[in-house]
Formats: sequence, structure tokens, C-alpha cells
Amino acid sequence: MIPNDLDELDVLAGLFVLGTLEPEMAAEITAALAENDDLRRAIGRWQQRLAPLDRLVPKAEPPAELWQAIEAQLPQASAPVIQLQRRLRGWRFTAIGAAALAATLALFITLRPPPTPDYLAVLTPLTGDASLHFVAEANRSGQLTVLAVGKPAIATDRSLELWSIAGNQPARSLGVIPRAGHYMGQLPANPRDGLTIAISLEPLGGSPTGQATGPVLFAGKLVASN
Repeated sequence: MIPNDLDELDVLAGLFVLGTLEPEMAAEITAALAENDDLRRAIGRWQQRLAPLDRLVPKAEPPAELWQAIEAQLPQASAPVIQLQRRLRGWRFTAIGAAALAATLALFITLRPPPTPDYLAVLTPLTGDASLHFVAEANRSGQLTVLAVGKPAIATDRSLELWSIAGNQPARSLGVIPRAGHYMGQLPANPRDGLTIAISLEPLGGSPTGQATGPVLFAGKLVASN
């Protein structure tokens, strides 16, 4: 069900753009785009907001022998293989067309495009499930937004706490991340390249000492987006 609350809608739109939703939920959002103006605007904002992340991920070509390895494990009948190849080619063209359409919609749907964040970071897992990570963005005034990519599974008696670490200085708490995985707050100082953003596992409500008491689960460094 598409939420009416704008904050919840914004989180859902971010997960949709990142491609981490279940197929049924993604299909429901796609079907609702024609009639839900708030949803279209939220998706347009996230598309523009996350576009600079492309520069943080190195491009990689699949090895030439990948298809041969897949083909060797398929049934020997040639017809299914040829059929699968045709379907893969069709999927590639569909994906290219969908990406072009999404870019066009982002331009026309958003009446006033939001500014591109000045700094970005991908907080990758240091331990545990590698399928979950977080994306952080900040502007020059220190406003920080953190979004979970995946579904945080945290015990009811534990909290995820966010920290900023500047060089060799002690970590400074930025507060507890809500269980939905969407955090908005303020950095203690204006951000700069190399500022580390980290997430630790703490007792419910956050660290009782002002310093991380549990394991650091995620970390990443802010990088200027332009």
C-alpha cells in the first residue's frame, strides 16, 4: 500500500529508485505513478539526488567467459539456450529504454529540482550481512541525510547509532537511526572530504557513555560530489 505520510513516501521512493524493493511493491509503485503526484515528485528527487553515486562505484565489465560458464550449466538442448539469449537481449534494450524514460520523467515531473548534495558517502558493512548498506549525503551547511539500502534487522533491545569521525579526533554521536532506516540530522561541523560516517550497534536508545560501546557495523567517507 502506498503511504500517505510524506516522510514514509520519501523513504519508499528512495528504495524504489535504488531497486531494492520486492517486485510486488515495485509494481504497485509503478502502477500508482500516473495518479500520485507526491510519489512522482519524490521519485524524481531521488533520481537526481543519487545520480552522483555513479562516480563512487568503479565500472566493471563481466568476464568474457561468463556466458560460456552459464551456458555449460544449462540443459543441452539448443532451443532453450537460443531462447534465453534472445530474452536477455530484449531485457537489455528494455532496461536502456526504462533508464532513458526515468531520466526524462525526472526532468519533467519535478517542478523545482532539489540541489545536488555537496558530499556523498556509501557506508559499507564491516561485519555481517553484505546485502545491507547505507547512503549518506550532506550539504555544505552540515545537514545530513542517511538512508538504508536494504532492510535493517535490529533486535528490539538494540539501536543503530550514527557517528562522525574527523581525522584522529574522537567519534561524535549524531543520534540514533530510526528503525525505518531513514535519518535526517546535523553534523557538528561543516563537512569536508574524508570525514568518516560510521554506524555502531548500541543498547536501545543509544550509547550510555557518549562513545561507541558496541561493534561498528558500517562506515564510509564523505566525498565531494562536484
